[in-house]
Amino acid sequence: RLRGEPVLANVVYTSGLNLGELFQDTVIDTFGEPVWIISQGPQVVLDAQVVELRGGLLFNWDVREQAFPAGMMDTMFRRNRELLEELLADDADWGLVASRGLPPAQAAVRASANDTDRPVSGRLLHEGFFEHARSTPELPAVVGGADGELTYGRLRDRALRVAGALVARGVRPGDAVSIQLP
Repeated sequence: RLRGEPVLANVVYTSGLNLGELFQDTVIDTFGEPVWIISQGPQVVLDAQVVELRGGLLFNWDVREQAFPAGMMDTMFRRNRELLEELLADDADWGLVASRGLPPAQAAVRASANDTDRPVSGRLLHEGFFEHARSTPELPAVVGGADGELTYGRLRDRALRVAGALVARGVRPGDAVSIQLP
């Protein structure tokens, strides 16, 4: 918004709580109980909704499944439901439930991925990048953005041009450089 560009809201949370029943009794009497409810909006990939319905709580997700990895939305919805059911318990500690975190299987995967306790190599971060760019310059390094796909070779060339421009302006190793991204 600061640059005058539209802001996309790909994930939406719609709350109808404290607004009363979603459908008045006359609507139910006329059309019957709702069996299918959907909301759709342009560019919205997930609309998580919660409303009061028939004295209870209806939570629903309208999802564009193809926008997410297979099974991801089912897992997230199932976890959301588990947390809501825990809140329904008479002795529920609402602060505890909110901090429960990931399901155990996902927590194990994350713990394994984050188990990086290894001896420090002493190498600089960019050294691995340049080795990779040298050995496989044709592989994609960045997917998306204005260029669509940027290979390691092209990204290396751009990085070296930026480094050259900085040196030409008097920047030396160890100097602080400010970077502004769009």
